Amino acid sequence: MKKLRILVGGYIGSYCTSGVTWDYIQYPLGLHLLGHDVYYIEDTLGYACHYDPDYKWDDPTPVVNYLEKTMNFFGLKDKWIYRDAISRKSFGIAESRFTEICANADVFINVSGSTYLRDEYLKIPSRVLIDSDPMFTQIPNSANKDMDFEGMGKLFSNYNNLFSFGENINGADCKIPTHGYNWKTTRQPVCLDYWIHNDENYSRKSFSTIMNLAARTN
Repeated sequence: MKKLRILVGGYIGSYCTSGVTWDYIQYPLGLHLLGHDVYYIEDTLGYACHYDPDYKWDDPTPVVNYLEKTMNFFGLKDKWIYRDAISRKSFGIAESRFTEICANADVFINVSGSTYLRDEYLKIPSRVLIDSDPMFTQIPNSANKDMDFEGMGKLFSNYNNLFSFGENINGADCKIPTHGYNWKTTRQPVCLDYWIHNDENYSRKSFSTIMNLAARTN
């Protein structure tokens, strides 16, 4: 297998919660475990939504600390960069080093469309969008309120490959707009070695719920 240099963009620092972390870490972690040269980037051009009540919107310190701790835990120390939209400063990999990494990268994977498409990302030969929120990704919404429907379609032309969690996205009965592009279907990757439970009474063959959605009426 050829070793590739891969950049993966996500929302780990922007939403410092365990669920979001597990969601996005699977991509850089899995590719790293496969032996590739992987770098995690967080360059959303948006505000971080830290859930500490003392968090100050113009101080990225808690976000950077959380990212650093997370990356170190998963063996990705010195393999990440956080570009803060407020202070316009970068944390993690030095900008000069990151510029060199981008210039020699083989693949750019934009998970959930999280990463702002700067020129250095668009110059990477293979560019992949992973749509983890079918329909939300394909239509104008609160995350891209300044873009009309036609603009959304043009956005996808920046990628060589488009993937979606919507397994029926190309179906005749599916109402998700494809904008004329061929969307490949995919599922959330899971690095199973990191999901081993320490409880001796736990069976790896069993499943349990992690979330409950209930409607309430007063």
